[in-house]
Amino acid sequence: MIFSLDRKLVSNQTNLVLYVGNDAFPIGMAQTQRQVGLSKTLTMAGFGVFVLCRSGTYPSGDDNPSPRGEFEGINYFYCSGYRYRNPNFFIRNYLKVKGCIVELISIHFLIKKNSNVKVFISTNGFFRLFVYSIFARLHRVETVLDTTEFWEYHSFSFRSISDWLYNQYSFFLVNKVICISTFLEEAIQKKKNPKDILKIPCISDFQKFEAYKGKRSMERQYFLFVASRNYLPVIQFVIDSFNAVSGSEYSLLLVCGDAGEADKANIGHYISRSRKSNHIHLFGHLKYPELIELYANSAALLIPLRDTRADIARFPQKIAEYLASGRPIVTTGFGEICHYFKDGQNAFVCADYNEDEFGAKMNEVFRNPERTEMIADAGYQTGLLNFDYRSISRRVITFLN
Repeated sequence: MIFSLDRKLVSNQTNLVLYVGNDAFPIGMAQTQRQVGLSKTLTMAGFGVFVLCRSGTYPSGDDNPSPRGEFEGINYFYCSGYRYRNPNFFIRNYLKVKGCIVELISIHFLIKKNSNVKVFISTNGFFRLFVYSIFARLHRVETVLDTTEFWEYHSFSFRSISDWLYNQYSFFLVNKVICISTFLEEAIQKKKNPKDILKIPCISDFQKFEAYKGKRSMERQYFLFVASRNYLPVIQFVIDSFNAVSGSEYSLLLVCGDAGEADKANIGHYISRSRKSNHIHLFGHLKYPELIELYANSAALLIPLRDTRADIARFPQKIAEYLASGRPIVTTGFGEICHYFKDGQNAFVCADYNEDEFGAKMNEVFRNPERTEMIADAGYQTGLLNFDYRSISRRVITFLN
């Protein structure tokens, strides 16, 4: 069980952060990468960090099946006892129930054994947040919610009820809020004291990319878009925009790490309808070093945002990673993009969410290589100043204290 590990590693610590709410650590999608970045910021600021995951989400055959361990100075534990997602329906749900119970016991134990404990919550589910909030209040410890989304709902369902409650009331359940965008910051300020709100944009570890930055193992003749199956219309937008790119020597690489077989089939079908289908390549899950190498060898990295409340509220984690690789980004001028980037200076920014206009911006990447490299360098400096986790540690210390 967890108890022997805790006595050895985090017993009797001061300034301990318990990080809960996300069930994939230390490898995962954007939520996990942000959690890693914030955890490293907290460690740099003098806090010990312990991540609790309820139940496993990794597929069977994971390289490191141990439910407990340490990653870059961050301790973690899978409360169900397993890191992987069991294929058996009954066992899987038993492990979920076990994980819920052991997680609460673990939180109680860690609070009792340490001083000045804070509970960081990273979840988009209102009811899960509610449980953490009540449990923390009973133990009289401070809670901090890290929120990165504004939910839009179009049908009546349990999920839409949870999303509506999250948008309206999640901020009242916690003591402090960390948010990712100006849109969220302004919305939360209507409900909470501004002193209890801190905006932290997308963050990454820029030093991890140094070994790849400027390293070329192939000619930069491709665009790269790292996508999610949850944004299929955006994937289709990128494919349609690529049709407007001049020249037959350029390729488009799509990476969709969370895509299932049905998702890949849908995307593949859409690719087959493109007049440039022979130059579009779809990848599933890649190991992180492989993904970074693709970043570093690309001509440019694509991240189109739409003029919707959901996209204006979020700030994709991939932007920080894109910039850390030293390659330029092609994006659209909505939401947080307007606060950090200017077209032709530190990014290629399209004024509208339009396939022809976005394709024209992609064409600019090859039109003037020297200008493109200047934009890439300026983008890297913007990222290093604003999106490297080391740049925000002082603000975090002030906020938490």
